[in-house]
Amino acid sequence: MLPITKLLRSLTYMKIGVLLPLSLAFCCFSVAAGGADLAELHPGEKLFSLHVKPLLEEKCLACHGASADEVEGGFDMTSRERMLAGGDTFGEKVVMSGDAMHSMLYLTTTRKEPGFEMPPKEADRLSQEEQWWLRDWINAGAPWPNADRIKNIQQEYADGEQVRTSRALSDTWQNRRYEASKLWAYRPIQSPKVPEGHHPIDWFLDKALAQVSLKAAPRANVRTIVRRVFFGLTGLPPTPNQAVDFKQNFLKDPDNAVAILADQLMETQHYGEHFGRQWLDVVRYADTAGFANDYSRPNAWRYRDYVVRSFNNDKPYDEFIRQQIAGDELNQDSIENLIATGFLRMGPWEQTAMSVFKETRGQWLDDVTDSVGQTFLAHSMLCCKCHDHKFDPVPTRDYYRMMAVFSTTQFAEREVDFLDAESRVGFAESDTLVTQKIAAYVAQQKELRTKIKQRKKEETKDAKVGDNGLDPGDEASSGRMSKNIERHTIELDRTKPLALSVYTGATIIRKSVQGKTSLPASPWNEGEIENDVIHTGGDVYANGATVKPGSLSAAESLAGMPSLDFPDGKGKRRLALANWITHPSNPLTARVIANRIWSWHFGRGIASNPNNFGGTGGLPTHPELLDYLATWLMRNDWSIKKLNRLIITSQAYQRDSRHPLPQALEKKDPLRQRYAIFQPRRLTAEELRDAMLFISGEINLAVGGIPCRPNLNHEVAFQPRQIMGGTASVYEPDPLPDQRNRRTIYAERIRGLRDPFLEAFNQPSPEKSCELRETSIVAPQALTLFNSQVSLDRAIAFADRLLRNDQAIKNQTDDKTLAANVIQRSFQLAFTRDPTDTELLMCTKHWQAATEEEASKQYEPASYPDQITRTVMAEKTGELYDFVEIMPAYTTYQPDLQAGDVDARTRGLAHVLRILLNTNEFAYLD
Repeated sequence: MLPITKLLRSLTYMKIGVLLPLSLAFCCFSVAAGGADLAELHPGEKLFSLHVKPLLEEKCLACHGASADEVEGGFDMTSRERMLAGGDTFGEKVVMSGDAMHSMLYLTTTRKEPGFEMPPKEADRLSQEEQWWLRDWINAGAPWPNADRIKNIQQEYADGEQVRTSRALSDTWQNRRYEASKLWAYRPIQSPKVPEGHHPIDWFLDKALAQVSLKAAPRANVRTIVRRVFFGLTGLPPTPNQAVDFKQNFLKDPDNAVAILADQLMETQHYGEHFGRQWLDVVRYADTAGFANDYSRPNAWRYRDYVVRSFNNDKPYDEFIRQQIAGDELNQDSIENLIATGFLRMGPWEQTAMSVFKETRGQWLDDVTDSVGQTFLAHSMLCCKCHDHKFDPVPTRDYYRMMAVFSTTQFAEREVDFLDAESRVGFAESDTLVTQKIAAYVAQQKELRTKIKQRKKEETKDAKVGDNGLDPGDEASSGRMSKNIERHTIELDRTKPLALSVYTGATIIRKSVQGKTSLPASPWNEGEIENDVIHTGGDVYANGATVKPGSLSAAESLAGMPSLDFPDGKGKRRLALANWITHPSNPLTARVIANRIWSWHFGRGIASNPNNFGGTGGLPTHPELLDYLATWLMRNDWSIKKLNRLIITSQAYQRDSRHPLPQALEKKDPLRQRYAIFQPRRLTAEELRDAMLFISGEINLAVGGIPCRPNLNHEVAFQPRQIMGGTASVYEPDPLPDQRNRRTIYAERIRGLRDPFLEAFNQPSPEKSCELRETSIVAPQALTLFNSQVSLDRAIAFADRLLRNDQAIKNQTDDKTLAANVIQRSFQLAFTRDPTDTELLMCTKHWQAATEEEASKQYEPASYPDQITRTVMAEKTGELYDFVEIMPAYTTYQPDLQAGDVDARTRGLAHVLRILLNTNEFAYLD
């Protein structure tokens, strides 16, 4: 016969449906027992201290004890006596000590009592294990030790490490336990030593390899390294001449050659474009606002160019953070600072006459709080919006303290002059096209209004006429035209000296926000300062305890950060947060960016989730290395260029992607986490498009400026795109090839209209932050790369470049020599190498056969009408109707080089070159 305490302990954690009531002796269990002596610890006490009390605080006390004046249903859960007293509805039946199966506290959590489900929100429902905690605790007599005894029990028996954080329901502190290994990101950054004469990165990685007796792969060949460095730093391939120059230097001194190349490439403008594009992935850059209207954000491009400039100028990363979070509070007179705060406006958002301002305002506050958390601190903050984070030491109060930082932040399109560094190329052309589009709609609208007016006159003359004579789509077209006139009028601001920005001031309730929001003359005299409170259950209408602006409390308690003062009221709250994030003792910031930069080079982070250093994110595979890089970065003035140089000059970066002992690699490093090889990677969607334009000679490498509009698959471009109140205008590309064929970072990002070519190759949606690019391998990619108009156009232009414009071969007259030189040059441009004899022979034969086939073909020039008939559904009636849309861009449209523009020999060569563009060797590094 087991002692009753052991029996109870075993039953408490068994997954059984019913636990029979225990002896009434337990119902009278003393709840006042205290002291540190745990020799006679009752299992119910342990259960309460470790599980039930934290559960009540998280799920129940917000409504049943957070405020003495507002206790829902008269049921106070702040002490055992008050709980046993019951509430207004069930009285003492709420908790029947020793009898959970008749206690409403337990029964309501099972959600089997209709009308009495607790917690009331489905999202907050208890798990089965949590329900069993309550059941077993009640059956154990519902013991409730005093605070000292609870503390002692938690210190003795709780798993994990105790962390001091802010308390959700009051402005005090609490201690909770978390799995120790998951708290690594909060611990002070260490400064591990590296023996002199060793590259620090290789020192740490080689130590880890030695632990499993695995040797690293040798250095990659010169061709692989030059392509890896060029794409890694600029997103573009090397030219044949650049590859030759590097090879000559590499053969003399490999280490020095790589270092010199890295320095040279980081001095080009293309470095900032490539790293800027990766940063824009994280912050969700787009040129439109998303949601039902997807209004243009005509000046977002200035933030994009600010990011590119910042990387090119090697702006210290701590300054980069402060400018984006609090540039306006740092210095109102700095144009660069005001443009930088566009970061706070990057998320999808809209306010219309049909939306409730309080709710959309709350959505933005949620979004910006989470965005700052993921971008700079690698913490997804939304997980603790409704309750304390389940896995990380981030209580709900911390979430709302950080949200309070932004409660005085307001939107404004601020009037700021263009910088000398900002490109104004294409302004006049853009204004002309938008004005023509508006004029076309105005003319159609005038014609429709005349028609409607005439029909109304006829109705007045003949009252018997039941049909007003209007087409089914006339009413819908009227609304559609007005909406698109409004949308295009907003686009005219694209060329005006305005910045998508913010200001600090009182909140003005706005019924609708479209286009420009001006800066008030007196930011604090209009509107009201919002009350900073915890919204119970995440509901903007449920005001809980008040909060003051603040940061992550665990970082202060675990890392020993000084507690910085955060102002409230009219103070500079965002500047305080920016200073806290960039404080040298902050354990997160430097680790986050060091890990992010590493992931951009190696395809994965040392910690595998660059946006999530919390309990659900991957642990760092080489924590000492990560801390070294973080410390090194801060000691080197937060220089991203210097960190890039350190990474690229390591042997780890220059390793071959093939291991000489593949079986040993598979056995000792199956997940490829030890960096014995350099993982091959496919070019990103942008790199793929840019490389095709680059080798075809079509690319316009101008830096910065208003967004370009590349060609888009016509089925996608011309499809009806529903917006609130009608159908959005058709997508029109820029008229001239030089305007369209810019680097992809400058292509207009429309949230509601994705480029199918880029989407096929995993360009992320700008709706959510992208911590790392995915690389899927699916059939549509092969079909897109081989059959799309994009690939065909690039192949034709590539062929034309080789035969007519390439100085290296244009003067050849002998056909055989010409053919060999052309194929050789194509391989040098596409693959950074010469073809083998077999490849040369095969390509030459295929070129000859394709030329003969093309000689018998005739190509009619493509026509591009400047208007299109579209069929859509009326929003109100559901009826289909046709309308004609004018497309001004096509009145002066010049297509890319087409098959009919070149001779059969050029078209034949294009067949060969299209094959090269479809090879793994072109699409992959290594």
